[in-house]
Amino acid sequence: MRNFIDNIKSLKKTKNGKSILFFGFYLLFFIFILLLITFKGDRNYFKQEYEKGRPNQFNSSILLNKNFYYDYKINIDGVLHNYYGKRNKDIESFKYNNNDYYRNNDNFFVNNGMWVKTDNPYVFYEIINVENISNIISNSTLMSKDASDGGRVVYKYLISTNTINKIIYNTDTDYDEVPNEVEVIIDKDNGSCTINLQLNSFCILNSKCSNNLSISANYEMFNSVKEIKSPIE
Repeated sequence: MRNFIDNIKSLKKTKNGKSILFFGFYLLFFIFILLLITFKGDRNYFKQEYEKGRPNQFNSSILLNKNFYYDYKINIDGVLHNYYGKRNKDIESFKYNNNDYYRNNDNFFVNNGMWVKTDNPYVFYEIINVENISNIISNSTLMSKDASDGGRVVYKYLISTNTINKIIYNTDTDYDEVPNEVEVIIDKDNGSCTINLQLNSFCILNSKCSNNLSISANYEMFNSVKEIKSPIE
């Protein structure tokens, strides 16, 4: 550094040296301006990063085993839909709107005094089925990870509506938007996992709601659900 300063002082004492310093200063100035314009012009960098996704540390294989107790809360424009029950592979027993439901693969039954076949009662099932929710997380960009001493880990992600549409509808869209938010909370002590999705952009851009869509999926007691016997005679 001292040699550099001495060289500057020496150049300032000569006519040619002053010219070199003058043009050198402006060369560095224009390089700085060019770099500033380049980074400003790349204003979509953040959008591109969360769209393409990055590898993350959350392993969703425990969900894909499909053996757990669950509690889904789906809020659409202030209207709450709550489902809670248990699952063993593709068989479920759950409650919704004070009614008992039974699912066997793609067949749903409701108990209205007697068991009768019914339509799939889940709203936004395309989001909450474990394959898609796992793909949504794995294609999201990890923004932060917070681990506490008590074994609680919180992952926060961003994901674009374009990416979600590709995952669940296999369609290509090109929305310029505020990204959707995904939060995964792992509580090792309680053996539970909660996935919170704030999907306002997805919901509004796809004309599925007016203002907001939030989904909270809580899973616990993994691999503890025994055989779910059919109530259908």
